[in-house]
Amino acid sequence: MRVHTPLFPSLMQKGELRTTSHFSIRFSQTKLKSSFSIVISKKFVKTAVGRNRLKRRTSELLRGLITSFSIKKPINGIIFARKSAQDLTNEQIKQEIKELLIKSGFIA
Repeated sequence: MRVHTPLFPSLMQKGELRTTSHFSIRFSQTKLKSSFSIVISKKFVKTAVGRNRLKRRTSELLRGLITSFSIKKPINGIIFARKSAQDLTNEQIKQEIKELLIKSGFIA
C-alpha cells in the first residue's frame, strides 16, 4: 500500500495536486495497484509519537475508504497532513480524505 521511495521525486515534480483545509495529495495515475504514503512534517508535529499516531489514524481510515468505495482508476499518491490535522476527530479525517480521493478521481 506504500508508495516506493524512488517514486517520490517524480510524484513531487510531475504529480497533480489537490488540497483540502487539513490535507493535500500529490498523485499520478498508474497501471498497477494503487498505493499511498502519508507524510507528516516534523515542522507541524514535533514528536515522533504524535506523527506516528496521526499516520496510523489516517492510514486506517484511508484503508476503510478504499475498501468501501468503487475505484475508478488506480493512482500513486502522497498525502500530506497540515498542522491542524492533528486536532481532528477520526470522522473529520475520514471526510477530508474522502474529499481528496474524490477530487483526485480515485473513487466515485
